[in-house]
Amino acid sequence: MAAHSNETKRHFQTRQLDKDMADAAQVVGRVTPAESHARMKAERRGLIIVLALLVVLLCYLLGVFG
Repeated sequence: MAAHSNETKRHFQTRQLDKDMADAAQVVGRVTPAESHARMKAERRGLIIVLALLVVLLCYLLGVFG
C-alpha cells in the first residue's frame, strides 16, 4: 500500500512540476512591446551594417576603388 501511495504522490508532483514549467515558459516568452521594438530596431541597425560591409567588400573585389 505504501508503494501505491508513493507512486500517487510522485504522479501529482510530476503533474505540478509540468504545470509550473509551462507557467514559467509562458512568463519567459512574454515580451513587452517596448522590448520588441528595441530588439527590432537593434536587428535592423545590425542588418544595415552587415549589408553595407558586404557592398564595400563586393566593390573592393570588383576593383571599384582601385
